[in-house]
Amino acid sequence: MRFVMLSSLICLGSLIGGEESPVIAEQDSLILSGVPGVPGIIGFTSNQEWLIVAEGRAIRIWSSNAWREVKVLHEESVIADCVLLPDSDQMLVETIDTDGDSVLEVKRISNGELETGLGPGPWGALAVSADGASVILLTRDSRKVRGSEPQFCEVVDRQSGKSRLRVAAPELDRFTAAAFSPSGDKILLGTWRGRLLLYSTQGRLLREFAVSPEGQAHRGAVASVRFFHRLPLVLSGDGRSEPVVRVWDIETGTQVTELRLSDDENDQIQGVAIAGDERILAVASMRKFALYSATTWDELWSLRKEAGEGGFNSPAFAPNGEAVLVVDYPHRTKQGPSSVRIFSIPEVLPE
Repeated sequence: MRFVMLSSLICLGSLIGGEESPVIAEQDSLILSGVPGVPGIIGFTSNQEWLIVAEGRAIRIWSSNAWREVKVLHEESVIADCVLLPDSDQMLVETIDTDGDSVLEVKRISNGELETGLGPGPWGALAVSADGASVILLTRDSRKVRGSEPQFCEVVDRQSGKSRLRVAAPELDRFTAAAFSPSGDKILLGTWRGRLLLYSTQGRLLREFAVSPEGQAHRGAVASVRFFHRLPLVLSGDGRSEPVVRVWDIETGTQVTELRLSDDENDQIQGVAIAGDERILAVASMRKFALYSATTWDELWSLRKEAGEGGFNSPAFAPNGEAVLVVDYPHRTKQGPSSVRIFSIPEVLPE
């Protein structure tokens, strides 16, 4: 693996709406190994000391103090997803075995040792409640669909593996994204056909968010869903048909605003993050990485790529709120490794 620390401090200010945007400085770039596939930022451990990045068959761990790689945990199979468990030295890792089934295992971050596992099964995307007690699994019925397309949302107890809730996807549809509310009593689910549904953890449908008469929140598959912690808002991102993130009022179901990253219909959302103080949103797509004010919803700053140059993926904010990170990956036809780029955030931002 090739690993380089770059302290370039490149100033990336730009003009937005005739006014100078805040100067965002690039602090470092963590160069990954360049294995096939797009790596993803998993997040920071609960003690805020380590940054976790999944790439191919490896989980890479960096010190968040000096941005220095401290260890690499190797898996036998390709990593499909990984979720850090709150207040613990554990992570839930989903890998794809040679038969195409997903294997879910709880492993220690410090040494990669197996704690427990659910074994091969029809699992999909993952989400964990804030207290770490419950896990959302998007499962599939292999008798009805091909490949690994989820057909159900299942909430299971992390310790016992017992099901607490099972929700069927809408007819001729499947779930593609999921998140727990901060209180853990609600789940937000996105579907392949662009629907956005809010359920209680008792299985009652509380709200359906839509901008079309057909009940769609997005034209394409919902790839990203998030709850705000302090505000009664949720957001969703289109991962298939258009580079749009929508913010919704959770109490009324109405759209608050729409954030459109570009007019390129071949572009798509590839990750959304909310800063801990909820001042800023970070949105990544194939063509653009942008920061938005969470009060005015104005774009504060952005990086852009042309078609064929690769894209951006899985943005994340540092725990101290002083930096934002994003994966910058090359186009599949071009050689070169991906990198995790780290940008400082100024203390003063436009109101």
